[in-house]
This record gives sequence, structure tokens and C-alpha cells, in this order.
Amino acid sequence: MKGPNAEYLRKYIQSHICIQGIPKYFVNNILIEHIPNRDYGSWQGFNIFGLDYRIYIIIRRDLKKYRKTIRCLKEKFIPIWLEKAYKIDGCMYNKIKERWYQVKKMYKIIIK
Repeated sequence: MKGPNAEYLRKYIQSHICIQGIPKYFVNNILIEHIPNRDYGSWQGFNIFGLDYRIYIIIRRDLKKYRKTIRCLKEKFIPIWLEKAYKIDGCMYNKIKERWYQVKKMYKIIIK
């Protein structure tokens, strides 16, 4: 009788940890990194002993790093980038200006 496989363990751990605010893509990558595809013993051993608590600690630590990175991007990087990009002669300002002139030319052609 085979025991739990890696896919079952990933779903089991995902239901027992807080993944709020982290995209599923990152959560899945972390789980695949820490729970490789192999045999994990018998169902009886899994029911009696469960998973090693250290794996929860490692996964939570990685999730905490991702949360910290996402928060840093939202609070620091994005506002600075928006300020620089949309100022006069910023990269996004110039793109919007080009697009506006293209639309303006097309509009003049349609009206005539």
C-alpha cells in the first residue's frame, strides 16, 4: 500500500498555511521547491506522525520573504517609478504624448 504522494502533501500543506496576499504561482513554486516528487512513506505513518514541523517553518519563512518583497514593491518601488515615469519628459509621459498625437492625426483623417 502506497502512501501520500508529493501532490497530496502540497495540497495538505497549502490548506494549513496562510497564503493571503501571495499569488498562487509563487506559493506553488515554494511548495514544489520544498516538497519534491518522491514517495513519502505509508498512509499509516502519515496518519500517526503527520509531517515534520520543520517543513512548515521553512515554507512559512519563504512565504514571509515573498510577502516582504511584495510589500516593499508596493510601498516603495511603484510610487517612485510612477513619479519618475509620468513626470514631464518621463518615459510614460512621452509614450502617452506620442499616442495622443497618433490618435489626433487619425481623428483628423476620419473627420475630413
